[in-house]
Amino acid sequence: AHAADGAGAGGAGGAEASAEAEEDELVSIDELLFESLYKVAGSRKGRDEFPHAAPLSELEAKFVERLQQWHSVEVDGFEPRQRKGPVPKVAIAAGRAAGHNKTSVTGLETFRIDPDELARYGKRLFNCTASVAELPGKHVHDKEVTLQGHCLRELHEHLVKVYKVPKEYIDIADKKR
Repeated sequence: AHAADGAGAGGAGGAEASAEAEEDELVSIDELLFESLYKVAGSRKGRDEFPHAAPLSELEAKFVERLQQWHSVEVDGFEPRQRKGPVPKVAIAAGRAAGHNKTSVTGLETFRIDPDELARYGKRLFNCTASVAELPGKHVHDKEVTLQGHCLRELHEHLVKVYKVPKEYIDIADKKR
């Protein structure tokens, strides 16, 4: 699985000296550029005075700030999936319920991992009971896999090795007290 997130801006290349010279360069700002980068949406006030020039680095920062973040997740054998916002992480949490230790996993659907399949493998791999339940909410289609026992590290290793989920997209939380 491969995940990439960004704000839609490409990288800049070139020598450091020319990059520093460009940052100090002043760019003249017309009304259209002002409305695109500086004006607040829904502002009903009178005509705002806009700056007539600004450094290129400031304009680039304002532009990136205004972009909407998207991400793309590519899994072998599936079409790439693009969604708004940052890449959702797989959450692994340990806790206690009804006097038993349990490990819960959510967010598997982001990386096209079938929760039922993970529960079946979890039963054999960790020699424990496993269940799959839908998460609460009206428009939520994700599922939670619950395994009996604390198997945080083992489950983390399994997701990285078998399903190729990048380590930076897995959160581990130990709710034990």
